[in-house]
Amino acid sequence: MNVGSSPTVGLKKLMKNIFFIIFFTFTQLFLSATNSLAIPSIQPLFHFEEIFSKDELSPQEIITAAIEFSEVDSSSPEGTEIFNKYLALEKIVTSQEFVNTTEKERASKILTLMYETTLSQYIENQTKLTTMFQNGTYNCVSSSILYMALAKACGLRVVPQKTPSHAFCSVYINNEKIDVETTNPYGFNPGTKHELESQHNQKKYAIIPKIKYQNRTEISQKNLVSLIAANLYGAYLKKNNFTKAIPLALSRMNYLQTESEQIKNDARNDLDIIFTNYTIVLENKNQYETSLNFLQNCINTVGTTQKLTDTYSLSLYNAIVYELNNKNITISKNLFNTHKDNIFSEYQIKINEMIYIEELQKELENTTATQALELLDNTENQIIFTQKQNINRINSLKEFFWIELINQESEKQNYIQAAKIAENAISKMPNNQNLKRIKNQCLKNHGITIHNKIVPLVNSKNYSQAIKILEEGLKENPNSIEIKNDLNRLKKFAY
Repeated sequence: MNVGSSPTVGLKKLMKNIFFIIFFTFTQLFLSATNSLAIPSIQPLFHFEEIFSKDELSPQEIITAAIEFSEVDSSSPEGTEIFNKYLALEKIVTSQEFVNTTEKERASKILTLMYETTLSQYIENQTKLTTMFQNGTYNCVSSSILYMALAKACGLRVVPQKTPSHAFCSVYINNEKIDVETTNPYGFNPGTKHELESQHNQKKYAIIPKIKYQNRTEISQKNLVSLIAANLYGAYLKKNNFTKAIPLALSRMNYLQTESEQIKNDARNDLDIIFTNYTIVLENKNQYETSLNFLQNCINTVGTTQKLTDTYSLSLYNAIVYELNNKNITISKNLFNTHKDNIFSEYQIKINEMIYIEELQKELENTTATQALELLDNTENQIIFTQKQNINRINSLKEFFWIELINQESEKQNYIQAAKIAENAISKMPNNQNLKRIKNQCLKNHGITIHNKIVPLVNSKNYSQAIKILEEGLKENPNSIEIKNDLNRLKKFAY
């Protein structure tokens, strides 16, 4: 039935690079491809203060609002024509002849009148009141609105009903609640027998099954009218038509400001979801700055909510990730400084750390290993990193430059000095297993170097000099298995 179904939100794609795009964690929307996307206006489709500020509307105000939500200016020739068609029906139901009947008869005759004069074909998604009057097509929302206005005009107490996928009306007559299924000409009081026109002296009857409406909820008359907009912007959203969806959602939100907090919050949530989906489409095209400026405009126009702040935070984070992955540090900083006040503090911290690390890494490109390590040590005194990935990056950079220093000595075969540098590194990074392995390898390389040094002396039977070299090596590297083994074997030959 397509009754006021809330719009849904799509997921961000993941960028596999230095940083990662964060997922939008809303329900899924299937976004259609678009080559160009006009920036939509963040202005309501219409605003009638005299209607918007009222808790309850007159029948004619109901029709006026329904025409406007059907995307027709009620003061235009088309809008006036539709309104006059309604007035013709209202004139009938307020006539003395009509009013003189019982309330139950009136309630039933209104539905008959609608099918005799206006309704001809049910179409599930045809929610516009204007189209219903123009060509007779209707759905549960448009037909229920007309019934409600006419019932109210002739003095009946009518209450709209809504399920997750359907809308209908109920009338209260002598403390009896009677459902009215407006999508069927015999839908008054479903489950009862309705006599049809006799043919060949034979009586025929129609019985509309009494539907068990699951999860039915009584809603206000204003809320029923607003379902026109909800259905329309839900359909527009599936086509990425934000130019039409946003003004409708804005008008609906403003129109429902007299409703309960839950209804108002739901309407604002729909608007925020539409805003979010527009930013997703822009970001899928890498139009991050346009997305952020749009969100800034949204906040300036209608204020912010937790959901919109969350969208803004994710969008700025993703924009910074995109620019940093493209090495655009200056652009990243400018975007952050422009939009940071509109996002959650936790995202401010995350983004600030990302930019800091990227600037640091760029600075490290032009330093020696010793200078880099001093710079990294100073970094830890300047900023406390909160994100594990950033802590890991700093540690990886430290490891890289320590290994570079170690390799500088190893390349000169200064393995003991290399091991000392490794030991110093381990004292600062005690949990780093790579540095521990490298230190052990340096010491092993030292033992192998000593072994290679004594080989010609042993071959020439200069055992005393070979032993001296081994003992000196053992002083430098007392735990060397290679040196100890050589020394033990050589002593057997020498003595």
